[in-house]
Amino acid sequence: GFICCSATSPSRDECILYLISCFRARIKSSVQVNRVLDLMPSLSLDQKRQLRAVAGEKGDVEAAEKLLSVVEKEAPGTPGLCQEFSEALLKGGYAAADYLDPSLNDLPSPSSEATGDLGTALVNLFFDRLTDTLQATQVAFKCLGKGLLAVEDVERVSWNRGNKSAVREMLCRIIQKKEWLSPFLEALGEAGHANMAAYISGHPNASNRCDQWGKLDLLNDHMILFNDSMIH
Repeated sequence: GFICCSATSPSRDECILYLISCFRARIKSSVQVNRVLDLMPSLSLDQKRQLRAVAGEKGDVEAAEKLLSVVEKEAPGTPGLCQEFSEALLKGGYAAADYLDPSLNDLPSPSSEATGDLGTALVNLFFDRLTDTLQATQVAFKCLGKGLLAVEDVERVSWNRGNKSAVREMLCRIIQKKEWLSPFLEALGEAGHANMAAYISGHPNASNRCDQWGKLDLLNDHMILFNDSMIH
């Protein structure tokens, strides 16, 4: 195993670099690059400009890959850069932060990862229905109240022209957050979208049962549907 706690262990930055190499794919899929850059003063304005351009043109996953490459390249000459990156993820509430704690205390379990993956798959599967149904501002403020979205997230959602565009922005931000599925389902119910919450959580006939919003024990049917869609 890789241990970062003894006197002979690598530095904290070296530990974080190692963890980046181990969990690169997970980290890339759980980062809102523009927000992270706001929290990284060690990067130059030119570096940030280039990374923001990639995010705008190619999306967050590609921009996150570029950001990880910058961190890896600059870390040897910039002590504390890796820690700054890790703290930026933590402050942003991103699931990726749990993969960069050298203590490994918060490393997600396989079951936790599976729950998050399934939630993301369901959101993708029902994306059109969600954008047609949800009222972005109402849901975003409910998510803000639950700590699922930050004030800046809500502002970014509100800036979008048209409800569908705003819902897309909101959903993309939500699925990058830590342990987002249960509070998101609760927020949907509280915002007047109990039917959609019940449908996503596997309880299409129980939309009025609030205690079911955060439970995922009946998602098997949706998982089968998702697998079938991937096969065909």
